[in-house]
Amino acid sequence: MFMDPDAEYVMMGDVRRDEKLLWAGRPAAGFALTPGDVFLTIFGLAWTAIPLGMLLAILFAESGQKGGESPPFLVIVPFLSIFILIGLYLVVGRHIFAARRRRRAFYGLTNERVIIKTNRMTTSFPLHNLQSISLTEKRDGRGTITLAPANPAAAVMPAGFPGTSMMQAPSLDLVPDAREVYQLIQQVVRASARPAGS
Repeated sequence: MFMDPDAEYVMMGDVRRDEKLLWAGRPAAGFALTPGDVFLTIFGLAWTAIPLGMLLAILFAESGQKGGESPPFLVIVPFLSIFILIGLYLVVGRHIFAARRRRRAFYGLTNERVIIKTNRMTTSFPLHNLQSISLTEKRDGRGTITLAPANPAAAVMPAGFPGTSMMQAPSLDLVPDAREVYQLIQQVVRASARPAGS
């Protein structure tokens, strides 16, 4: 199993003297589409198309009329523009936010905990407290390892949306050789649950 040298260097600053770093990695960079993203992208396209069509119809109707702009036009256009911006975020913006977040993320596994480092924030999850570990794997071997039961409310929130990160279960996103990392975490969890001396 490959240990990313950059992630190993970053993680060594967070590993305690009584710990051993077993694995360090980073999420895949760039654009990545998950099954949940397909639904949100289609929804975002529909969300954008409706107000955009209404806005174009209003603009063409106004251009055919003589005289100044009517008050309803000045109210409706900004209102529709807000809906269009939300739709564009669902289609494009959230992918940019997700790629940016992954570019700054580092993951580590020690004999005692899982460490997730994003930007300047470091969070650790003691192995003996992990209640649920699940794997979602892609054909190319990359996958996401979730360290807690999924929050149903977070599933409908787009990535990067304010407050979404607090609702989502902690996870190691799009790591290479995900199944090997997943099996290693399970192995270390079982070892940490075993009584000393057994």
